[in-house]
Amino acid sequence: MKIYIYGFFVLISIIIFVSCGKKLDPKPKDTIILPSPNNVILENSEEGVYIKNNENYTLFVEKSSIDDARCAENFIFLTKLKPNEEYVDKNVIESHSYIYRFTNIDESIGVESIFRPKSILYSKPIKITGFVIEPKPTGEATIFLEFNEKPRGVAVKINGKDLGRFTDNKLSLLLEDRDSNEIIIVPYDKYNNHGIPKRIVYSNPKVYFFNPTG
Repeated sequence: MKIYIYGFFVLISIIIFVSCGKKLDPKPKDTIILPSPNNVILENSEEGVYIKNNENYTLFVEKSSIDDARCAENFIFLTKLKPNEEYVDKNVIESHSYIYRFTNIDESIGVESIFRPKSILYSKPIKITGFVIEPKPTGEATIFLEFNEKPRGVAVKINGKDLGRFTDNKLSLLLEDRDSNEIIIVPYDKYNNHGIPKRIVYSNPKVYFFNPTG
C-alpha cells in the first residue's frame, strides 16, 4: 500500500514540475526579432513632411537635419505612432534635406527592431491651379496647364496607361475612342519630388467633372 501511495505522489510531482516548467519558460527577449519598418509613408505635403505608420507595430520616429557637408546631425526623438497613425512634421525648411529614422517597437514585451533610415528633401508640392482642354476632330486633345509655381515637368497617364513625362505646360494627347477618358497628371519639381496629382475625366467635347486625387 505504501508503494502505491509513494508512486502516486511521485506521479503528481512530475506533472506539477512539467506544467510549471512550461509556464516559467518564456521565450527570451533577445531571441525575438521584429522586422525593420518597410511600409512607412514619407512624403512632402503643403504643411510639412507627412509620415504614416503602415506597420503592425508602434513606430518610433527620430529626425536629423543634413548639413552642407551632407552629414547627418544628431538625431532627436520626434514622435511615436500607433499602426495607421499619421503625423506631419511642420518644423522643416524649404529646399533642406532631412533623415528620418524609423524603429518598430513592441511595447508589450519591450522589444524593438533594427532602425531603418529614410531621407527626403523638403519642398512644397507643386499643384495644378487651372487647365483648358481644346479637342480636335482627329481624336487628339491639347491641354493647357497652369501651376502655382513652374514645375520641372509632368507625368501623364491616360486610362491607366503611362505616357511618360513632359516638360511643356501644353500637352497634346491622343484620346481613346470611348465614352470618357481618365487623365492623371502629376507635376514634379526640380528635385524630382512629385506634386499633387490631378484627375480629369474627359468626354469630347466637354469636361464633365474634375477632381483632385490623393
